[in-house]
Amino acid sequence: MTKGDAARTNSGHNVLTLKLFSRESRICWFVFLAIMVIVEVIPRPITWPPLPYYSYQISKLIGFVVLGYLTPLAFWRFGSLGRGVAFGLVTTAGIEGIQGIIEGHRFSIFEMIVKLVLVMAGFGLALLARFDKRIHVGRLHIALHDEHWQE
Repeated sequence: MTKGDAARTNSGHNVLTLKLFSRESRICWFVFLAIMVIVEVIPRPITWPPLPYYSYQISKLIGFVVLGYLTPLAFWRFGSLGRGVAFGLVTTAGIEGIQGIIEGHRFSIFEMIVKLVLVMAGFGLALLARFDKRIHVGRLHIALHDEHWQE
């Protein structure tokens, strides 16, 4: 976040500013990717009670959407859906490929397709945010800023 303080608009919404395509946004993306890879490849207990198990699974689903969402906000070149599909394929195939070579895991084409769809959903939502130059999360509004854009 730039200018770390939240400002209030006349409508009562909090407004933050996020600088796109910065070194910090790319570092955030790489850290999140590393977390997702670790979560996917570290073996989990075979028997979990239902609540922790489904919470873990739902958090992984949300994680892939977030990973897709962060991509066009961190990298300037990912400004089209075609490149997003290529990125999603490489990312999900890489994660599934790693699972295929680690003992206790397996490669699953179904899981790869689900992950690809989730990454693409996040990617598409982020392209809309880039077009609007803002992100809305409830009453919180995040203005997107970049030197490449002309006002």
